[in-house]
Amino acid sequence: KNGSNNNTNNNNNDTNNNNPNEGLQRVGLVDAQRRDRLGPAEVLLPHAKLGVTIVDHHVDAESDIQEARNYVVENVGSVSTMIAERLKIKGVELTEAEATILALGIHSDTGSLVYDSTVGLSPFPALFLLVGFILFCLFSSCAHIP
Repeated sequence: KNGSNNNTNNNNNDTNNNNPNEGLQRVGLVDAQRRDRLGPAEVLLPHAKLGVTIVDHHVDAESDIQEARNYVVENVGSVSTMIAERLKIKGVELTEAEATILALGIHSDTGSLVYDSTVGLSPFPALFLLVGFILFCLFSSCAHIP
């Protein structure tokens, strides 16, 4: 009995190891529309049963990813701008870490809002994130006063 149980377990493990991407439903690509930018993640594309979604701010880029079914591409300075705008519209309150990460994304993609390619509403989400961060700092430091 023990031998057959072990074989059954080994067979299940072998099956799972043969196709680790079997349950993959979707792949989301952020800030990348070309296969040469994906590195080892490229192998996941054909396994996405419900397709690939591309989220990017490079409107002039031409995608070579045939598996892509959804495109969210906007002429703004950063994908972080796109995310911050949507969160603001939905009224989502960000944690300090979340606001910092999004602000750093905008900072990095736009060269602190000075690159020629900085377009769209990039300053406004950056300001929204900065104000949220400042308010968080003010309120959290006030909360620690005895």
